[in-house]
Amino acid sequence: VALFIANPNGKDHWKWILTFLTIILRLSLLQPLFLALLLAACATVVHRRMPKFFSEGHPGLHFQVQLPVAQDKVKDLASRSVSVADLLHFWEKIAEKMPHFDE
Repeated sequence: VALFIANPNGKDHWKWILTFLTIILRLSLLQPLFLALLLAACATVVHRRMPKFFSEGHPGLHFQVQLPVAQDKVKDLASRSVSVADLLHFWEKIAEKMPHFDE
């Protein structure tokens, strides 16, 4: 499709394919790899300059590691669930409990 749209002549055919493959390679491999290396280097610099940042947080950024008590409460809240049967039962009863619901 790209060759049809570009309509290159015979001499420029290989140049078009090489340019197209270079762009695909750059977008799919080189840019994500470069970004990953840049982010890893930034994380390494932050870790070396402020070693307690990842363990204690930073109050200026409103990022602080929570106390174990708070972590337990977060785990408790995250583990709550509703079964599909309970949800369907609730949906059946909602019209009785709240007649104005779907008006």
